[in-house]
Amino acid sequence: MCQINTDPMRYQEAYIEVVVPPDIIDSESSTDTIVREGSNVSLTCAASGHPQPHILWRREDGASITRGKLKSNSFDGEVLGLPRVSRLHIGAYLCIASNGVPPSVSKRIVLNVQFAPVLWIPNQLEGTVVGQQVSLVCQIEAFPVPIVYWTTENGEIIIDNSRFTMTVTLENEYKMTMTLNIRNLSAEFFGGYRCIVRNSLGETDGMIRLYEVPAVPRSSVDLDPPYDSEMDDSQSDNALLKIRDKNNQPSGSNGHEAGSVGGSIKAMVDSSRIGSVSVGQPTDESNNNGSESLNSPGVGLLFPFAIHRLPVVVAIVVVLHCTLQMWA
Repeated sequence: MCQINTDPMRYQEAYIEVVVPPDIIDSESSTDTIVREGSNVSLTCAASGHPQPHILWRREDGASITRGKLKSNSFDGEVLGLPRVSRLHIGAYLCIASNGVPPSVSKRIVLNVQFAPVLWIPNQLEGTVVGQQVSLVCQIEAFPVPIVYWTTENGEIIIDNSRFTMTVTLENEYKMTMTLNIRNLSAEFFGGYRCIVRNSLGETDGMIRLYEVPAVPRSSVDLDPPYDSEMDDSQSDNALLKIRDKNNQPSGSNGHEAGSVGGSIKAMVDSSRIGSVSVGQPTDESNNNGSESLNSPGVGLLFPFAIHRLPVVVAIVVVLHCTLQMWA
């Protein structure tokens, strides 16, 4: 107050407000907390400053906070109450204090929720052939971080070596995937494999059975011909014209020649149906009749595509038969 001693006295009052930026009071705030799953938790964050700071709670990872039936990205107040916490509440929480006077301050509080291991197996049966590699997978949820290992169905613990490789992949604070890779499988390695998970609150395990899949035998028939089986229509037509020209040449008996060529073609088609044609060797029927063998120039032109283009061959045979009957 400012005063002047006059008559009458004069004075004036002034008010000064001192603002203080917010500050977290650690002694009155929660620290990192560990609780059992299903417990009720209250996180406290006390702050000083002038004006009185406003407290806002958020998750560090940006996920929403669940409070009973309420779910939000942020909550106000010095106390954050979490009823019946589960593994989904695991994470770091930030209490942010602000009062309009920069800077704002925050405190990080980690909440860990302990629970016994839980395990599930995507594929309880895995099949493969001898000599291949296979991966067996178990998915785990547990906190505290568990001890994990693999055994055979007889209880023998598996260790890393040239045949077995074990890996553990962490997805978050409580979820992980354990994988057993088996290389160069042989018959004695088929059977059961057990993944075991253990922490201070419990133990669980799961069995995966590895069985042998019979290898598919390779066909004894050579499917790769030594010639080009993809003959187009023009090549087929040229082969047909050559055969017709040959049969148009003068002969002592057109009927006998037509019968002999037709018999040779029939022998070739019959042989192709049973999958064995001896190129360049006469058939018994051609020997008995004194007619042309499969090394005949006309019939030999048909052989490269007779097996793979049987419908085309049948059409050619029909046309040849009709043509030769007309000439006869």
